[in-house]
Amino acid sequence: MATYQTILIDGRTGGEGRYKFSAPDDLMERTPVRAMRAFMESVEAKDVLQGHQDYEINAAMKSPHHEVITTLGVLHLTNGDQAPFMAMISPQDLNA
Repeated sequence: MATYQTILIDGRTGGEGRYKFSAPDDLMERTPVRAMRAFMESVEAKDVLQGHQDYEINAAMKSPHHEVITTLGVLHLTNGDQAPFMAMISPQDLNA
């Protein structure tokens, strides 16, 4: 297992959260959607993003020159609201 960092930006408020999570060593070799799924499973298990019920991914890409995965999507909140987001996932050591 390796440690990764996700920077999650709220599209409505511009608020930013930084989250560390553990995932398989080959996470950056997987598809961007699978990497985002690993992050979301991690935060759901810890109930970090309180008030979110589900999410959808509208776009996901890997940087061809850097170990960064970027996703754009929407969090579906338990109160029925939606929150657009951008997430950037990278190995933790890139941000040290």
